[in-house]
Amino acid sequence: MKPENVVLTAMKKAEDSNGLIFRVYEWAGKAGNVEFHVPQGATEATMTNLMEKPEGSALKIEGDTVTAPIHPYGILTVRVSYPAKQLFHPRCFTPNTPMAPEVIRRHLLCAQHGRTLTGASPVTSWSQRVK
Repeated sequence: MKPENVVLTAMKKAEDSNGLIFRVYEWAGKAGNVEFHVPQGATEATMTNLMEKPEGSALKIEGDTVTAPIHPYGILTVRVSYPAKQLFHPRCFTPNTPMAPEVIRRHLLCAQHGRTLTGASPVTSWSQRVK
């Protein structure tokens, strides 16, 4: 994530969709653009409010990078959406549990090959979560 004056404070699965929520704040009093490096396959990215409701127009996605403007001392929340078939493995990622980006990337399901990148068995919905 860039620039250095922006701190990632939370990253979690979206409450009501198949996507990721990123929350950051700018601490140095400088307006600018934030670059989020996200898992491949994103279909849409939007800024949201703190309740994860979309605000404003769609953000541009280039490869694995989403760019969003941030105001001085601002809090920014961005939702990055993924296709319904591309899910996160529930043994490795549970809703509302922030995790490091490399962990999320490692545990993305590959819908095309029917397995996770770590070799765990595929799931098709959150209802199949292991208890």
